[in-house]
Amino acid sequence: MVDGDGHFTGSPAINSLDLAGQVAGQNTSARLNNQYQLNLQRAQGTVFHTVTDPVTGAKTEYALVADYHLGFLENSRFSAQSGGKLGIIKDPFGTAEYLGSTTPIVSASLKDLSISPDGQTLWGSLVYWENLPSGVLSWNLPQLITAAEANSLSHQATTRTLPFDRTGTVGNTMQTVVPAKSDYGYVFGIK
Repeated sequence: MVDGDGHFTGSPAINSLDLAGQVAGQNTSARLNNQYQLNLQRAQGTVFHTVTDPVTGAKTEYALVADYHLGFLENSRFSAQSGGKLGIIKDPFGTAEYLGSTTPIVSASLKDLSISPDGQTLWGSLVYWENLPSGVLSWNLPQLITAAEANSLSHQATTRTLPFDRTGTVGNTMQTVVPAKSDYGYVFGIK
């Protein structure tokens, strides 16, 4: 809180949040043997978005975090799909919960997130490390948050967790929230 003179009041609280992308109680070996690596390796751009429930008026805040994945930091003993992804944290300044991440984009990193003024679109800068064009991804933000809530790690009754933008079972999934891609080449920041 800030008082009328602009001074901070109260005591700071520091909370940590596990962004490993695994179900509570799951060991790291089981996570690494999963089909998808859902951990956020390197946070590289965060935006905040508030959703207001149209019936109750209750507000929920979300932190959307770009994962600037670097393949050489990944454990190469495992053949899981890994790469840049988008993670979502519900209530980041309260009882924070890591809902999970989107499907990892192989050989890519995400950075520099931005939300459209109407709150309907999320943009992220995509960097490919192989011979594919870099550019900008755009997601339907309400659909993305709805999928994250419906398919969060805590709602999945399995240690073989899926990205929240997928439905089905391991080995037989369908991506339900697919970003559009614009091939602009390497992008230096998004506003």
